[in-house]
Amino acid sequence: MPERNELTRLSSPALHETYEALYIRANILMEYRMKPVEIYTTPICGFCTAAKRLLNKKGVEFTEYNVMMNPDKRTEMTQRSNGARTVPQIFIDGKPIGGCDDLFDLEGDDLLDKMLA
Repeated sequence: MPERNELTRLSSPALHETYEALYIRANILMEYRMKPVEIYTTPICGFCTAAKRLLNKKGVEFTEYNVMMNPDKRTEMTQRSNGARTVPQIFIDGKPIGGCDDLFDLEGDDLLDKMLA
């Protein structure tokens, strides 16, 4: 049996917060069983970084395609997004949702979680 000091150390507030955050994220992922998300980006795009930051904050796993390093992916992106040539271009379950502003609009209107579910 662990000693009292060890139990106190193991039940510190920081550790509790870490476990709580992991528990919440696991429940969100289990509850939603999120649809696949794809994002076409370039490494020098601030809007791409902002969109990825929001997705990461929400615990959304996504597949990223760097269109700067892979011209074939840029062509694919343009075809899939009905001609859009700017990055990022974001797709949820294969459907184009647009760019960074569109992603943040969905989040602000409380629609993003529904689209991911």
